[in-house]
Amino acid sequence: MKSNLYHQCWSVIWSLQLGKIGIISMAFWVFLAGPLWADQESPAGLAYIALGKSHSVAVIDLATQQLLRTIPGVEGTTLRSAPGLNNPHGLAITPDGRWLYATSTKEGPGEMRMGAREHHAAPLSTPEKTSGKHNTGTGMAMPRHTLKKHDTGMAMAGKKDAREPALGSNQVSVMDTSTNKVIASIDVGGGSHHATVTPDGQWVLVTVPARGGIAVIAVATHTLETFIPTGKITNYVVVSPDNRRAYVSNKGADTVSIIDLPSWKVHTPISVGSGPDHLALSPEGQRLYVTNALADTLSIIDTTTEQVIATLPVGKEPHGVDVTLDGERILVANMGDGTVSVIAGETQKTLVTLPIGETPQHVTVTPDGKRVFINSEEGNGTWVLDPVTTEVRNWIPLAPQPHQIAIFQPMK
Repeated sequence: MKSNLYHQCWSVIWSLQLGKIGIISMAFWVFLAGPLWADQESPAGLAYIALGKSHSVAVIDLATQQLLRTIPGVEGTTLRSAPGLNNPHGLAITPDGRWLYATSTKEGPGEMRMGAREHHAAPLSTPEKTSGKHNTGTGMAMPRHTLKKHDTGMAMAGKKDAREPALGSNQVSVMDTSTNKVIASIDVGGGSHHATVTPDGQWVLVTVPARGGIAVIAVATHTLETFIPTGKITNYVVVSPDNRRAYVSNKGADTVSIIDLPSWKVHTPISVGSGPDHLALSPEGQRLYVTNALADTLSIIDTTTEQVIATLPVGKEPHGVDVTLDGERILVANMGDGTVSVIAGETQKTLVTLPIGETPQHVTVTPDGKRVFINSEEGNGTWVLDPVTTEVRNWIPLAPQPHQIAIFQPMK
């Protein structure tokens, strides 16, 4: 009797131990299978899109190409330092999908605006008659530098509703994608425009136009590591696939800066066309593509020699640019004429100029190379294109002001 009781007790203890091992083992395999914060609703991945004046971020299911939810930001406050998303414009996500960083574009002198011709406009002049699209509706045009929809409206702005959040802050917001909550804010000393994460996931690089450089944020601590001056009105930043160099467009200086990582040493800037805007690298990193918003051209830089090797005509006011996964097609969004230029990577010849619609801006090829997302800030939505046929496959309504796109796709 005692012997049976003894064995029964040991049997229970052993079962409990096996249970613990099983739980630990299960947790281990779950960890290996993928990030615990990966959204189970979207095994194909997610696209995050900044929505400007709504102070929010849209979350798109890549499988269905439908809006899943929006991540809300500041509400009911006029404090520029308010916690949460405030006029998000740029987005970047870490390679594991865990952290999403959102910039905050500000109004005011020296701050970046979102139109193609910001900071290159003529001085204030006497208004003249116009019948153009951007007419104010009074028969009189606003001066050139306040004419564009994306202008801050400093010279002719109406009175702001005190209940509305002030547009922009000095803060870059950090979101935990497992909770869709802002968990930290990082002061970068000015309004921020675009962002990218280094391929190794260690650093977030953020352009700060008014300061003329990039803020470097440490992912491990969500703190500002350093600030690197590059040139007047910094706009866009990308990092080479080998994680060794960053490239920054200086829109007010008509140059592109090259920065060595992680020494943060800045090379002599490369002169490009007027108003350099967005950047994209070829898959192997040997070519850098630069849209020149005021010259209606695309500059191609050899990253080995650090020289411009070609300047190609594109549509009016080119803005966004990206390259297909095989490097065979370069896609340029032309804000001014509502087209997308599709250029052959090898021959550098324009294959087709695709009429797409109102103000195409950001261009992002998904990491698997199967889709191309192109935002329309004035059209309030996002086109989804087939990268091979360049046919429009879908339109996702989003409002207001969809801008930079950050995409996470789990590794298979």
